Amino acid sequence: MPLPAGEPRVCQFALEPAERGQYKPAEEQREAYGDAGWEFVCSSSLFLVWRSTRPDAVPLRTDPSADSWAYGRLWKRIRNGTLWTILVLSGVLVFWFRQGGRCILLNTIRVEATWKFLIVLAVEVVAAVHLLRDLRSFRQLLDSLRCGFPMPSHRPQPFYKILPLCIVFVTALLNLINTAGILRDSGSVPLAEDPAPYITAENLGGRGGGVTVERRKDLLGESVLVCQGEPNVVWKQNPQPSNIPGSDILRVAYDTEQETVTLRIPFLAGAVLREFTAYIEEEAGERPQPLGEDAYYLLDENGVQHLALRAGGKVVYLRTNAPMDLRDHMDELAALTAFEES
Repeated sequence: MPLPAGEPRVCQFALEPAERGQYKPAEEQREAYGDAGWEFVCSSSLFLVWRSTRPDAVPLRTDPSADSWAYGRLWKRIRNGTLWTILVLSGVLVFWFRQGGRCILLNTIRVEATWKFLIVLAVEVVAAVHLLRDLRSFRQLLDSLRCGFPMPSHRPQPFYKILPLCIVFVTALLNLINTAGILRDSGSVPLAEDPAPYITAENLGGRGGGVTVERRKDLLGESVLVCQGEPNVVWKQNPQPSNIPGSDILRVAYDTEQETVTLRIPFLAGAVLREFTAYIEEEAGERPQPLGEDAYYLLDENGVQHLALRAGGKVVYLRTNAPMDLRDHMDELAALTAFEES
C-alpha cells in the first residue's frame, strides 16, 4: 500500500534509555513530555524514541551526570548480552571439538574439515572483537557522562547483532553437508584408478579380494585408505559420540584395511599416532601395547590384529584378520613407508 505524502517538517529526536521490558512510556510521562513539546514515536529494545517539531522544545536531558544513571542500567543489559553472546560462540567451538571425539585430528583429516573449522573460527573471532569494541565504546560514553560531559561513541552496526546467529547457522549447515557427503558417497575407487602401495592380504596368509582406495586431502595432510576383501559390519566396544546416526556403535570394516596419514606438519605425527591408539581402543575395547617408541600392536578377542606405527611425518595403521603375526612384517611396513616417501 503506498504511503501518503506529507508536508516536510523540521523535527528533532531524542533517545531515552528504556527499562527492561518497557515498550511505551507511562501516561504521566507522556503528558509531562507533551507539555514540554515532545511526542512519543516508537521504541526499540533499548530506547524510547521521542520527536518534537517545536524549535523551542525543552531538551529532555541536560545533565550528563543524571544521564549516567539511566545509561548505567542500559550498560548492564548490553554487557550481559555481550557476555552471553561470547559464551554462545565459545559453545559452538566446544561443540565442534566434541564432534571430533578423542581423534579430532584424525577425524578432521578424514572429512576434510580443517578449512571449515578455520572459517568458523575466523568469523567467531571477528564477531567477538566487534562485540567487545562496541561494549568498550559504550563504557567510554558512560564514563564521560559521569564526568559531566558527553563524548560521542562508536555506533554499533546492526550486522554485528545477527552475526552470532549466522555463525550457528553456518556451523549447522557445514555439519549437514558433511553428513550428506558421507552418506551419499564414501569416495572409494578401484585400485586401478588410483594406484597406492599396500600390503596384500595374501602376504599375510589371508584371503584376497577386491581392492579399493579412498583418498582424502585436507589442509593438515592426506589420508589414503586401502581396503581389501568383503565388507562387514562391526560393533565398536567403546563408542564415541557422533552426529551420524548409528556410526557411534557400528562401522563397516573390511578383511584388511591399511590407512596412511601424511601430515603437512610432521610435528603432528605423534599426536595422530596417539589418536590411532584411541581409535583401536574404541573398536576393540582394549588399548594396544607399545612396540618401541613409535609403534603399537593389539590382537583383540575376535582374532583381528591392529598395528599403528609412525615414520617421520607419516602414520600407518593396519587392521587385518589374516593369521600371520603383523609384528613379523615390521620391516615390510617400514619399507612400504619409505617407498611412499620416495
